[in-house]
Amino acid sequence: MRPLKHDFVVCVAVGALVACGGTGPDQRASSGPVASVGSVPAGASSVTVRRVQPPAYYSAFRTPARLLIKDAASWASAWDQIAGNVSPLPPLPAVDFSTEMVIVLAMGSKPSSGYGIAISAVARDQTGALFVTVTETSPAAKDCGQLTVITSPVDFVIIPRSDANVSVVSQQAQSCG
Repeated sequence: MRPLKHDFVVCVAVGALVACGGTGPDQRASSGPVASVGSVPAGASSVTVRRVQPPAYYSAFRTPARLLIKDAASWASAWDQIAGNVSPLPPLPAVDFSTEMVIVLAMGSKPSSGYGIAISAVARDQTGALFVTVTETSPAAKDCGQLTVITSPVDFVIIPRSDANVSVVSQQAQSCG
């Protein structure tokens, strides 16, 4: 795992570092990606998560992204992407960046309903490293009656500010809805 740099936003296409294409002008990649790991270490403790809205399905994120946001300008840019398909644009949720940071996970464009992404937990291990557990849902079968509509699932949580390494623990699920 590589540490995330202070006051940078990290954009990662599922598993690979990308140059933040299409996710906002103020976002820069750090020297390394948010790592993906298989599981949360034993003994990790829960981190308080503040959620201001449920996961969304129609964001303006066209490519997958993993963002760690530690400043107001980057948050405003990310919010434009999170709520970008809603008119009028909802007000920017308040974040105190002196004590908080935001984790945003986006799936990018998907060809139908039945896709979703949800951050279910954040935990800290004994070294202070953070582990974000996310469930990525996809349609179970082509005959599930999915709607033919472009979706762009996204979820975000606000957590206490940290300079620790951040890893994502992905869980896959299927739905027929």
